[in-house]
Amino acid sequence: MFDFFKKKTIEKKMDIIKTSYEKQQESMVESKSPGKKYIWVEGFKGTQENMCCTVTYPKMCEFSINHERKTEQYELNVPKILEGDPAVGRNGFHFCKDLDDVFRYYPFDFHNRYFKVKALVKKEEYDNRLFAALAAKEIILYEEVFPEYEEVKQDLKCTSKRYHEPYQFTEEDFNGAKEMGKEVYFKNKFIGALVKLGHSHLLSELVVEQCSCDVAYMKHIIDVATALKDEGVSRDTTAYILLGGIHEVK
Repeated sequence: MFDFFKKKTIEKKMDIIKTSYEKQQESMVESKSPGKKYIWVEGFKGTQENMCCTVTYPKMCEFSINHERKTEQYELNVPKILEGDPAVGRNGFHFCKDLDDVFRYYPFDFHNRYFKVKALVKKEEYDNRLFAALAAKEIILYEEVFPEYEEVKQDLKCTSKRYHEPYQFTEEDFNGAKEMGKEVYFKNKFIGALVKLGHSHLLSELVVEQCSCDVAYMKHIIDVATALKDEGVSRDTTAYILLGGIHEVK
């Protein structure tokens, strides 16, 4: 019981410190930008797997201002502060108010990552925002989040250059790929499917390896193997078709 109240007291003190920091940053920024009101807001940001993402910076040229794109490295709970004025699409640390909007810029693919953020933005731009993205003067990534299946279901459709029919992830696929990683999960899934059809583990591995992690095409190969078995085609002939002529399987 004592530990519980001690923990709550520490959390309360941390909240006071954070609030104090935020107010201090607001005042400091506003003092350098007279007439512009800044506020702290919460939202979501996507990054690459290594917590890097592209940031837009203005670059002065002889007769104009160009906008240069650079890679920015983020860390959890480490503030990033921008030099200059934030402006959507031109300068600043970009984020979105809603997680759904982040997927426009960082589609869900089991590699991109998503974070809750606190961001210092111009109040006027926030209140009258015209775009899904917002540009921050300062941003803090404070908690990683992993989307639920229903939130990203529309993005979980794999297309193939070799086969016209896309593959739609099931919720089981989503949870398996989340736990093991997309490549490992589907490799195991399709090898297991071929083994169940009576093929050796070695042959199944070779067939799946030649699909080069093309999920939609792998699913097509399993469908072909199933049809051949249903037609009574021998395993040797099926193996020849799947392995020897895999790129010709339509």
